Amino acid sequence: MLFLTPFMDDNSVGRTYSLWLLARQLGWHADVVSFFGTRLWAPLQDSEFADSARLLVASGDRARVRALAELAPRYDVVVAVKPLRQSTGIALRARKITRFELVIDVDDPDLEARLAPRPLWRAVLWRVRYFRFWMQVRGKRRLSRLARVMVSNPVLQERHGGAVVPHVRLAETLPPPVEHATNRPVVAFVGTVRAHKGVDALRKAVADVAPEGYRLVVTADPPDDAKPWEEWIGETSLAEGLRVVARADVVVLPSLRNVNSVGQLPVKLVDAMLLGRAVIATDVDPLPWALGRSDLIAPVNDYKALAQSLRRLRHPRIRAEIGAELQARAFELFTVDRVAPTFARVCFPHEP
Repeated sequence: MLFLTPFMDDNSVGRTYSLWLLARQLGWHADVVSFFGTRLWAPLQDSEFADSARLLVASGDRARVRALAELAPRYDVVVAVKPLRQSTGIALRARKITRFELVIDVDDPDLEARLAPRPLWRAVLWRVRYFRFWMQVRGKRRLSRLARVMVSNPVLQERHGGAVVPHVRLAETLPPPVEHATNRPVVAFVGTVRAHKGVDALRKAVADVAPEGYRLVVTADPPDDAKPWEEWIGETSLAEGLRVVARADVVVLPSLRNVNSVGQLPVKLVDAMLLGRAVIATDVDPLPWALGRSDLIAPVNDYKALAQSLRRLRHPRIRAEIGAELQARAFELFTVDRVAPTFARVCFPHEP
């Protein structure tokens, strides 16, 4: 199996890693390549995954297409990670040169973000600059007419069709979680801090409850206005990020509702559930689907409501009960052994 990931040095590789775990679980040989980036995404540089990943050097789109057309027939199936021209676009053009089995993976609202009409000039420029690719992928469920499709959650399934193959983890490799035992909870945001992630609202919410002993840990460099109850630890490795989640009392995903977030299922939600953490998320699909509990959902960009949700989780017994329920749900939805059969059917639909 060959994974064509769009950029080797950004967090899109996190999805590739998840699919790579599924391939390994099934006993398949899996290589990962990309034409873009300078080095492997930092959180995975010291992992076993790094031994399977390499950059391909080719100058210009035509050379990249030819390089993939020569490489792809050596594999039983090629998975283009994300519906972007840097992966899916190259793969679709390469298939016009030589035939190979192709699966397109959609884990984020990437196309929607690029085609969003705000600002209008950017959407128009993208359509004009990448007209050929846009014509191939435009329209609801268009991707499923071009190749087999898998998606990370039901929201994307409605848009693009295909089978749901969510983010996964190897449960047995997760760090041991800290017991829920304190009424002075540590709240964690783990991931890349971006505008649509809602970290500003989370900071305001924790500021409200900080006099009650709450603290906030964020995996980013500290801003100029960092508060005494905040700990900004910078970008972490994958392993360290998991340890941060395992030590947290509450993990919060305060996403704002916009074109970048609707349809996005952050893998740190999966980590938090598998590690038995209490979780709060905002009302942005598919987060409610993943959690399966409406009482853990807060209104978007409402820091007062978010603060109240944090207060309800102050008692360790309540957090332990919620964490146990979320963990049981995660073991049904997000573990490698549960998801691997679906992944296998997508990649090789004609196999018995």
